[in-house]
Amino acid sequence: MNIKYLFNASKINKTLNNYPNLKHEITRYIEQAESSNAFPKLKKSGREIFRILSNQHYSHLVQLINIIEKSLKNGWDQPILYKTKNHIRFGSAVSELFVVNSLLNKGFNIKGFDAIKNSDFIPDIYAEKNYETFSIEVYCPRDWGPLNYFIDELRLSLLNLDFPINYKYSINIDTINDFNSEGALQNFNPWKFTEKFQSHKKRSKVIKNILSKIKNGQKNIDYEIDEINTLVKVSLDDIPNDNNLYPIRRTSSSFSLTGYAPDYMFEHLIKRRIRSKINKEQSEALPGEHINVLIIDISKLGYTHSFSNYYYLKKFGEIIKQNLSGELASFDLVAFDYNGKELKNSYPVPIIIKKSNISRKTINLLFGKNELLKPISDEILILHGV
Repeated sequence: MNIKYLFNASKINKTLNNYPNLKHEITRYIEQAESSNAFPKLKKSGREIFRILSNQHYSHLVQLINIIEKSLKNGWDQPILYKTKNHIRFGSAVSELFVVNSLLNKGFNIKGFDAIKNSDFIPDIYAEKNYETFSIEVYCPRDWGPLNYFIDELRLSLLNLDFPINYKYSINIDTINDFNSEGALQNFNPWKFTEKFQSHKKRSKVIKNILSKIKNGQKNIDYEIDEINTLVKVSLDDIPNDNNLYPIRRTSSSFSLTGYAPDYMFEHLIKRRIRSKINKEQSEALPGEHINVLIIDISKLGYTHSFSNYYYLKKFGEIIKQNLSGELASFDLVAFDYNGKELKNSYPVPIIIKKSNISRKTINLLFGKNELLKPISDEILILHGV
């Protein structure tokens, strides 16, 4: 299902007066948007940009719009940011955007390829400074992709339901049966959920069923997925609203996953996804002499805070040494980057993997100078003293 975001067109037009480059790109999409069925003063559109523009009371979303405008002004155009109706593609484009913003702040000249590329095997960003050129690919992994996407899709669907009711809601995912036939305790298994719901179509089927029950007046919905012993629970509490011109929707609680060791999760990430990403060799398709870089945006991982803990950084470094040494393929440098997420460690890159031809001068040019970034092998550098 494509989520359609409810928005106030007049408010968005007023906001866009401060962002002339973005306004030029999306004015036609405002005009094309449908009218809401339930709220007469609102429109709705599946384009992700309207979710961001209609929530400018959040400072991080104000920051995002400012950076989009800045990138357009500086000649880097990523059409996905204002065209896409796919929240996963939008999230990836935002990761690229934060890398571009960091490069612009460091004085790089940059260019994007998404507007022209007709193949997956083209990098996201081309950057140049001080006669050094970089071909940069950005990757933003999630702990359990389809599970994370399902929670996002359900949450956003509840917030933007085009139906004249107002509520605060909670989402929980648990087991149907706490014990198996032999009496052993069973926990919710995110791996099984992820495997079953790789397909957007399957996730949408569950969400449509839940929304249908809400429209029929149910306040507490239990959706059972028997084959993986999973129970999706959605609970609603009414919020009084006298005029119903605008929806009032709030989150009273949201589902989160805890209890998995960061080093276990990181090893799974390296073995299953980072290795595959490196072997895809997207940067090789760009001709010419340049340094090929893979930036891994760690801001969406559930254990991001562990990258500012030296105990875990040492463990992560050893995992990389065991699984990726000598295996960077066409990439010259791989960096794990907070990518705009504010943590106690001010240096944006806690781990770097590099080939021998990459100098410290090149690393400083890309990410800034930090004497605490020290080698634990010929290829791997991690932050010390964090």
